[in-house]
Amino acid sequence: MLPIVVLVILLYSGFSLPRSAIYCTLLAIFIGALSKETRIGPKKLLNCLIEGVKQASYVALPTSAAYLIGNVLFCSSIQGLGIEALPANMFIFYFGVIAQITPPVCMASYTAAGIAGASAWRTGWKAFTFAVTAFLVPFLFVYQPAIC
Repeated sequence: MLPIVVLVILLYSGFSLPRSAIYCTLLAIFIGALSKETRIGPKKLLNCLIEGVKQASYVALPTSAAYLIGNVLFCSSIQGLGIEALPANMFIFYFGVIAQITPPVCMASYTAAGIAGASAWRTGWKAFTFAVTAFLVPFLFVYQPAIC
């Protein structure tokens, strides 16, 4: 609970989302190290981080969660390329939306296949073929910021 309170305080104080996330992660690790039952060594911590990254790549995220993770991981890099904040955020958000219909995640396509009684794999790939042009739209946000 404490890391969440600290996260809100840091964000309210004007810290960036990536910096706040890093501080709260370090705080959570420190709090876990205080108790003997929850203490883990550096090797186990590294293995947990690696496993978490592996698992996160297979998990379907709602659009808002995909946007927040994308913002933390990629927004500062995109802005470092000279892209303004709004187009960079729209770029990340749009790809979070598209992830719902294209493989490997495509939870919306899998749900539609279940309702229709069709093959989930074939439905996902068919959705990808329909949405392939949608992958161009985020680049329009970057090259033509006026459409944001």
